[in-house]
Amino acid sequence: MKQKSKPKPIKYYQMTAEQVIKQVQSSPHGLSQEQAIKRLQKLGLNKLPQEKPLSKTKLLLKQFQNPLIYILAVITIIAGFIGHYLDAIFILLVVIINTIVSFAQEFKASKALAELKKIIKNKARILRLGPDNSQQEQEVSTENLVPGDIILLEPGDMVPADARLIYANNLKINESKLTGEFWPVKKTIEPINKNLNIADQQNMVWLGSSVDQGQGKAIVIATAQNTQLGTLSLLMRETKEELSPLQKQIKKLARLLAIIIVIISVILFLIGLAKGLEIAEIFLTSTAIAVSAIPEGLLPAITIVLVIGMRRILKKKGLVRKLSATETLGSTTVICVDKTGTLTSGKMQVSQFIAKNNKLLLKAMALCNEALIDPQGKIIGNSTNKALLQASLKAGFNKNILEKSTPKTAFLPFDQEKKYLASLHKKNTMFTMRVGGAPEAIFSLCKKQKSLPEKKLKTLTSQGLRVIAFASKRMQSINPEKINWQKELTDMNFLGLTALKDPLRPQTKKAIRTCKQAGLRPIIISGDHKFTVRKIASDLNIPTNTGQIINGVSLEEMSESELLDKINDINVYTRVTPEQKLRIVSALQSQDGQIVAMTGDGVNDAPALKKADIGIALGSGTYVAKQAADLVLLQDSFSTIIKTIEQGRIIFLNIKKVVLYLLANDFSEILLICTSILMGLPLPLLPVQILWINIIEDTLPSLALTMEPGDKNIMRQEFIQKKLFDKKMKKLLIFIALFTGLSAFALFVILLKIWGAENMNKIRSMVFAVETVDSLLFVFICARMNKGLFSKDIFKNYYLIGASIIGFLLLLFAIYMPFLQTILKTTSLSLSNWLIIALFAIIDIILIEIFKKRFIN
Repeated sequence: MKQKSKPKPIKYYQMTAEQVIKQVQSSPHGLSQEQAIKRLQKLGLNKLPQEKPLSKTKLLLKQFQNPLIYILAVITIIAGFIGHYLDAIFILLVVIINTIVSFAQEFKASKALAELKKIIKNKARILRLGPDNSQQEQEVSTENLVPGDIILLEPGDMVPADARLIYANNLKINESKLTGEFWPVKKTIEPINKNLNIADQQNMVWLGSSVDQGQGKAIVIATAQNTQLGTLSLLMRETKEELSPLQKQIKKLARLLAIIIVIISVILFLIGLAKGLEIAEIFLTSTAIAVSAIPEGLLPAITIVLVIGMRRILKKKGLVRKLSATETLGSTTVICVDKTGTLTSGKMQVSQFIAKNNKLLLKAMALCNEALIDPQGKIIGNSTNKALLQASLKAGFNKNILEKSTPKTAFLPFDQEKKYLASLHKKNTMFTMRVGGAPEAIFSLCKKQKSLPEKKLKTLTSQGLRVIAFASKRMQSINPEKINWQKELTDMNFLGLTALKDPLRPQTKKAIRTCKQAGLRPIIISGDHKFTVRKIASDLNIPTNTGQIINGVSLEEMSESELLDKINDINVYTRVTPEQKLRIVSALQSQDGQIVAMTGDGVNDAPALKKADIGIALGSGTYVAKQAADLVLLQDSFSTIIKTIEQGRIIFLNIKKVVLYLLANDFSEILLICTSILMGLPLPLLPVQILWINIIEDTLPSLALTMEPGDKNIMRQEFIQKKLFDKKMKKLLIFIALFTGLSAFALFVILLKIWGAENMNKIRSMVFAVETVDSLLFVFICARMNKGLFSKDIFKNYYLIGASIIGFLLLLFAIYMPFLQTILKTTSLSLSNWLIIALFAIIDIILIEIFKKRFIN
């Protein structure tokens, strides 16, 4: 089914300059002041719409939108009312810490729209009609521009609005930050009678682009939100920032735990009423259940895991802007990457040249060149001219030295229509004219000869190379000041072809191989031409057969259902628009289980970066792109992305270990308490004791798990971390909780029968100690989810060993320190008591390890 058609935009690029002036109701000399004021009042200022940011109060309140926080807050209030102040203080501290950490992160939210607005806070030179209808040049704020104004363009200017050119003198516009096009675009004023995307509309200039060279005059056709940049701003506002996979799963877990807590609490409340228990006792029981069910340390632990992950990724040259991005990297399944600057170096190089006489060709590359070598030896010019000059310089032909012996007497700058440039040099009494440019243009200027390498040219261009041809001829007499270039540029002698390329970065091929081995799918989305991108894809072994490569025009003609049908087959997209990038990302995300990473560097990439599960901006890119991204690369290389994904996988796996550790402990406590209550027995643990285990004892081991080193095979396909709770995790969680919970309950029943209810503090101290020792030991099982407990690297994580030792010391403090005995209702234990605790704990760990080895690994 086709998408609903939008109102057809006016195709100004297909009109003549006169037709455009008439369409916008202006004149060749611009608008009058009166006309401009009326249009400004009607259309508004030339600035992008502002989005009101959330106030600090709303941001703070937003942090409480979590079912677990609601339950903890209610329990805190009730606990305070009935006099359980210690419980209330402990729980309140957890809520406050979580809120502060989350608020601090939200406060640093993306400011991409604000940055977009900064682009147009400049001055513009325009033509306006004076009081006597004479043409006047004025300088006005870009905010006061309106359709119909005529703007003047010079090198270094930012284009202040979307406009149609009516005059161009060797004008080149850098549109890379808007269209993704690597080369500065040579502009023309002639109408183009084709359907084109913005990258190919050579008689148009766009807000946000900049003038590279030449001069121009253009009539404004759109301002503010009606510009291409304004459309991007609207896309940014309409594009919802997706929750990360971990955020979605934690949110789902929070809802599930909240439901479990409410159901169990209601059941226990009704049982308590039926038994005639006091309300305070019923509440104490419900509080114990709620406290044991809620992993109080989970949210701060995950936050700290992600912060540590940020530091690790920074060492790999990746700057994480949003905490959730660290784990999303580990879940990534698809990487949409631009060619220029990421896969390639972003710098043109001469790859080969074909000539009968290399010396003559290299001289022509140096002398027939618009680039310069400054006194410090730096080459100044556009990328093509710089590459040619660098190649000739490397071969020993220095332009400055050559021009001392053969001074330049005349020069014809590159002309887009003729597609060549020419130079005239004199040595003694002889002149040499050299010309360089598009091969077909140079061939037409040369003497007819069979040796013109037209077949070789086709081979080079089909490989995605940019080819420049050179020719020359010697003359005895010519007046350099009165050259008829058209007459003189005939019967030239062909010198040769020079092929240029934007080479792959040294580590790119290896990174792509690693990417595929890891089960990641690389997709190239580029603003460059089909042949160029196909060659790069071919070099990287990315298939580009029929149906696997598509350009922007063909993509535009596809319906949504057609795109979804073919999205898994297409590996390369060329000449795409910002809206199409957004559409591609959305289509990929709609596929089951796909986590999409998107790279970009320009303003045009910002909406897609924001939409993607993980937006990756290049360090050399625009500030707008960086603000919209989750991760900023400090080194523009695909291999850097792969390194950060590797760290992301390690982080995600460590988060799984933390979640397993904390939830297994909590579910063990739930089982212990619920079983006791259903059997009509007293509480085996008090809420304050549960809080001590969950917050004081479990926190350091859970943090130490974040320091687990990565598995050497982490970048294999089976390590893609799509789910927080996979089958292995669920089995292990259920068994650990079931066995340790029932083991602690068995100890409680035995001790209650032997020692009696009058020794309840001592019995609870024993159960408290067993639960704590169990958690301090099975943390090592969690650390080795994918290998045996007694593997060679069991002592590799010194942080984990230290955390466990500190945990044991804290347990001793809780058992023997009088102050803590009063708070926790514990009592001192004898050596024989500790032997019983050790026996139960060791049996638990051995059986859990046997189960893991037999049924999990």
